[in-house]
Amino acid sequence: MSQSAFPKPTEAGWASGRLLVLALLTGMGISAFAEGPFQLIAGDLTQDSLSDLVVMDESGRGLILVNQGGGQLSAGKKIYAQGTTPGPMAIADLTRDTVSDLVMLYPAEAGIEAVPGPAIDQNQSLLVSGLGVDASSLAIPGKPPIAAVGLAGVPKIALIQPDAQGTALTVTREIPSTAPVRGLVWADLDGNQADELIALIQGQGTTVLAYQGLPAQGIEIPLAKWEDVQADAIHAGNLNPDGLVDFLLWSSGSEAVALVGIAVGVYEARALPLAESYKKKAGDFNQDGLLDILVISPAQDAVTVYLNSGGLNFKPLPVPDISGRVLDVAFGNFVSPGSLDLVIWTAPHSNGLQPASQATQTPSLPHSLSLYQFTGGTFSKLGEMEIPNLSTDYSVYHNVMIYKKTDVAAGRFYPYRSFFVNDWTIGADAIFGDGSVKIHREVLQNGHLVSAPPVTLTGLQFLPNPAEFEAHVNQFSAEQSLFAFGRPVLPRTVSLTAAPPAGTYNSTITVTPAAPPGATIYYRQNGGGWQTYTPGTTGIILYQSATLDFYATLGADVSPMLTLPYTIDQDPSADSDKDGIPDALEDSFGLPIFSVTKDYDGDGWDDLDELVRDTNPKDKTSVPSDADQDGWSKFDEGIRQTDPDNPLSFPIAPGLAAGEYLLAVHPAVRLSKDEVPGPVSEGSFLSAWNLFNSQVASATFTAPQWTLRLPGPDPLILRVREKSANTVTISLYSRSYVPCWDPAGLYDGGLTGPEWLSLVRQQAIQQFLTNRAESFTLPAAAATVAFELWLIQYGSLPGPIVWGSGAPVLTHDTLATLRLSYDLDEVYGYLLASLPEVHSWTGLVSQLLNWSRDNPPSQDVDLTLQQLAMGIPVDPSLLPPSWMPETINQAVADLATVLANAPSKVIELTGTLQSANGLTQLVTGGGEAWTLNFGGANIVTGSQVTIRGIRETACSNSGEWIVRVTETLQYQPTLALNNLDSDGDGLPDQWEAFYFGRTDALPHDDPDNDGADNLSEFHAFTHPRDNASKPAGGPTPTPTPVITPSPTVTPVMTPTPPAGGMPKSLPVAQYGFSEGNLAAAGFAEIPGGFLSYPAGESSLGVVPVQAGSPASDGQGLRFVCDPGEVQMIQSLPVTPVGSNPVLVRCMVQATSGGGQFALAAVDGAFDGSAAALIPHDTQFMLNEYKRVALLYDPTTSDTLSVLLQVYNPASAPMPITVYVDNLEIIPLLPGTAIEPNDIMINGGSVNSSPLPLLPKPAPLHVYDFAQATVEAAGFAQVPGGFLPGSTPGLSVISSVPFGWTPPSADGRGVLFTCNPGEIQLIMASPAVGVGQQPVLFRMTARATSTEGIFALAALDGSLDGSIGYAIPVGTAYMTGGFTQAAVLYEPTNTDSAVVVLQLAVPATASGPVSVFVDQIEVIPFITGTLLEAADLATRPK
Repeated sequence: MSQSAFPKPTEAGWASGRLLVLALLTGMGISAFAEGPFQLIAGDLTQDSLSDLVVMDESGRGLILVNQGGGQLSAGKKIYAQGTTPGPMAIADLTRDTVSDLVMLYPAEAGIEAVPGPAIDQNQSLLVSGLGVDASSLAIPGKPPIAAVGLAGVPKIALIQPDAQGTALTVTREIPSTAPVRGLVWADLDGNQADELIALIQGQGTTVLAYQGLPAQGIEIPLAKWEDVQADAIHAGNLNPDGLVDFLLWSSGSEAVALVGIAVGVYEARALPLAESYKKKAGDFNQDGLLDILVISPAQDAVTVYLNSGGLNFKPLPVPDISGRVLDVAFGNFVSPGSLDLVIWTAPHSNGLQPASQATQTPSLPHSLSLYQFTGGTFSKLGEMEIPNLSTDYSVYHNVMIYKKTDVAAGRFYPYRSFFVNDWTIGADAIFGDGSVKIHREVLQNGHLVSAPPVTLTGLQFLPNPAEFEAHVNQFSAEQSLFAFGRPVLPRTVSLTAAPPAGTYNSTITVTPAAPPGATIYYRQNGGGWQTYTPGTTGIILYQSATLDFYATLGADVSPMLTLPYTIDQDPSADSDKDGIPDALEDSFGLPIFSVTKDYDGDGWDDLDELVRDTNPKDKTSVPSDADQDGWSKFDEGIRQTDPDNPLSFPIAPGLAAGEYLLAVHPAVRLSKDEVPGPVSEGSFLSAWNLFNSQVASATFTAPQWTLRLPGPDPLILRVREKSANTVTISLYSRSYVPCWDPAGLYDGGLTGPEWLSLVRQQAIQQFLTNRAESFTLPAAAATVAFELWLIQYGSLPGPIVWGSGAPVLTHDTLATLRLSYDLDEVYGYLLASLPEVHSWTGLVSQLLNWSRDNPPSQDVDLTLQQLAMGIPVDPSLLPPSWMPETINQAVADLATVLANAPSKVIELTGTLQSANGLTQLVTGGGEAWTLNFGGANIVTGSQVTIRGIRETACSNSGEWIVRVTETLQYQPTLALNNLDSDGDGLPDQWEAFYFGRTDALPHDDPDNDGADNLSEFHAFTHPRDNASKPAGGPTPTPTPVITPSPTVTPVMTPTPPAGGMPKSLPVAQYGFSEGNLAAAGFAEIPGGFLSYPAGESSLGVVPVQAGSPASDGQGLRFVCDPGEVQMIQSLPVTPVGSNPVLVRCMVQATSGGGQFALAAVDGAFDGSAAALIPHDTQFMLNEYKRVALLYDPTTSDTLSVLLQVYNPASAPMPITVYVDNLEIIPLLPGTAIEPNDIMINGGSVNSSPLPLLPKPAPLHVYDFAQATVEAAGFAQVPGGFLPGSTPGLSVISSVPFGWTPPSADGRGVLFTCNPGEIQLIMASPAVGVGQQPVLFRMTARATSTEGIFALAALDGSLDGSIGYAIPVGTAYMTGGFTQAAVLYEPTNTDSAVVVLQLAVPATASGPVSVFVDQIEVIPFITGTLLEAADLATRPK
């Protein structure tokens, strides 16, 4: 850069780049400093006038090299950074004892450590921390002993001095700054033998200020300012031989500035032309009294010294014979007291295998120090020595940790201070009031640990109340020991944590900080401005990579700054809450990224639907226009081609995002291969049927073709019934139509919100309605009947399908199960291709249809064909007389062969994993590339894998299969391991992160219980968390179930109960309600319920009779409620049930579908413990008795009371009457069991006969919380629960608290923590499809205190308000160990359910409560299975 190109200052008073200075400029002061990730610093630590050397690497491990004379260096003590990351170091006398000390700055903790020389014992260090936020610079003058620390986070300068005895450091003054302080240097500007402090301030530009008279006065003097220069380092010295102090300023690039004193009181700024650099340093290398500049090249392969010949003329002089990658440079008196020599620290080159930024991860190779001396105008290399790679040295670690006692009790381990004491600590006394603690220890001698004198540690005076803290050591107990690989940490007066930990995530995450009550938390993103974090909010949501900084204040105390870099490796279109709006745009629309309801304003329209229809999703009064009030907006009717002003013209799709199609059916029918297609007779009837045997559309032939509007989600069966031959029906399969509707997928990361919405609307126009044409052909008719037979076989139907009979063909549950393994459209396509006109089955169909046209049979033709294929006897009059049995048998046999080979979606693939266009693909040995969906699992490309999965298509016209992986059968990872092993346990960090999501896996743990520990599995290249993957020759593993949804039709069952069957428990109380009044029946009224609503009526009397129902005697309980009324009754006295889970059930019928019926049970101690089942409305029991059943396990007493309540909303159009009969209370005794019919809503009459040998139902889904975040585990967080204004607690994925035996192999779960008065809730998202049967939700949990209230609940997947829950009043039953809790629930609105967990801690509690939850099982209670009493218990038995 030329001098003229340097920007001119804009501050008033500048002229020709000069600024008048208010002080004389004479003299200077310089200290030895080092900074950067690798630090090399020279100074005299042994008082022999020779420079010793301090080496510190980026891991915070260091070594002192003592100068023995003549440049001979020998390894001395090991040192370590006690902060999160090491900052600049200095060698100066800060303790007033005339001996140089080692001073280290810790940026995150905003503290410094002064290690007194010459002993350099860090347990005797003087420490001060919490100076502020982000300490960035350090400067120490020659006199007086004072350290200046510049802070950048909350800008200021802190001055630290020792006390009179030199035994403690205190902050004597703070100087506020308007911008971050990036550099400090002391220099004697006025010649009074006392240095002034020069500060480099980096704001919009760069400002240089001087402070006179410190520490007492501190007069601020501006020296220079530039608006468009960003310098981050400043050095003082002589740049020319005029005796005036000059300054060098530079940044990490090539920009450098000289601030030259050209006369007394006058400065001039000049640009210096320097090359780009990795690092720069200043010093007088040729001892001519002028500052020279040393530059390390950006590639770290060269060192150049720019020698100052005066007049700012710098001549480059390369340092020869550089061998390796240069980490740092130091200069000092190494050879003799009068010499100025150069030491260069190098590491081995990475041979091109890694970038320079990662090449430090080569632990097996030594580093080198090279000594140079300037002689004869050049640098000569005097020698070279090896030093170990410090990053692999773990001989220094913290083995005395200071924890808060209440934190330990709650399972939190936050170190407020820690120490290293040789060699093995075995005990600790209580911490004394003066902040000291005696540590008992053993030392290593001849390979054995022997007793050694105790050590008294000091430096805990900062603790507010030492009695509240305790010291933890290596030997935790006689049976347990701890080994912590981290370095000792500085005093921390305010704890601050954040979850999840820093790292790489493949989905949007929520980062939640936590600090003590009363603390204020601040955060910033990517170095931006600081913001205040409000506890109880949803956290800081990251949908793209970012670095978050946190700090907290509590009174005058400041926590260490927590810096967490997060890499979010996901597609720009990621949509965390699956509401169709990409996270990036959801943020710009002002909508929550994690939305529970997807309807922000609660107006009944999802946010996406409102955006697409150009209404405001945040305004409840802004909804899409629906002029004809037919439930479809003008926008939807427009794109689906119906009349928006005619209420009788509307779309037929079942939802806004569902497809439909206009089907044109040609009336010509060809029933044999030689026949010319002919039209059906006038008036022939066309009907369309879904697979539930419901007619969805029909038309009579009166025109050249039929046209039908049909729904797309499911396949349909079209049936033509000839007018001239009523029983001649010709069937045609109509494929489903699923639109390619992927709004989020349209976002590429560069679109604005309006641009994206324009594409979404275009996609809606193109996708929601399509046109299709079909014709009736012989192969189609034969394939359709074959498909019906396939449904009968694979859907386990009891007999032939009779369309229009009213009997359902499939249930929703059966269809969902079939679709797990089969794509129905693909099955039909296979049948159509496999049954050409020449096939024997097709010929049979042709002959029967043609014969039937002339001989109309007494039943539908396709029914006759089904009977023939199923071997059901057929009336000979229904068949052509010419048919021979062998002809029929051959056709049926040929068809059976075809049906047996119908394609399944379940597929096994073996190949190599690779990444392409952001997708994971498996490439087989034959070169086929399959796109995989691993469901968020962490995979490594290049790995060999065998997987089982399910082929799926996103939509009807995608043309591409995606394999959803359900099971990994074999896995051979190809890890690009760099072998960095930061905890020295033999398991590389990358291997640990891949398999466990963290880097602290224990080498001798066996999480998959296969007999091989983690270390063995690492060396054998097997999977440490897969029981089936173990080293060859290993022991037979203990079976560990792998829970995945079964893709087969038949559920996977657990072993059957013992021979002899399982008895049922009998009721201990039965209420038939045949008494004269409620009191006689054992009930008391609670008019208006607990909330004192207007009261309804409850009485005993005549109730409807229903054949086959347990409620059949005509006498029962009646509730009558007008709109707005509530009526409740309670069973009294309480019913003894013993220490057992209890089944409460009754039969209920309602006269209106708009009311609400609740069944509840409360503990007989009336302590608040309760369980309840509250369906959203009474529609499911309208005019028909249904069973309502509840599971409850009282945890306080062995008694319970039952409550029944009816509520009729004020908006209801009419009164409601609810009839209740046959209420039973059944303790489930040990050794007894129940079957689904005992509790099903649609269950029939029950009996008390023992159950046969039936299997138990298998879990459909297990939440194991092995993921990194609550959201990745399949849950949405609802801080504060559903009660507005509640104070939230914390819920994070965590390892099992220390000292607890893990309930599962991976030892991970979700940890709830709430302080008094807090509530924290999480709910599964998305809902789990469970079919039409009761569902058991079961979990394992343990609590740290008896004072919490933990609820397990289930909601209908529609989130319509239906709920079943169990809420014991306290957590006492789960404090002694891990305990099972369960709730039974049957959704009434959908076939899906959502599990909910909540921890609440009363404001009166004495302290925080934590609950650790693992292994939440979702178990559909399917017909043909049983559940034992032990499966349903909530408390230990």
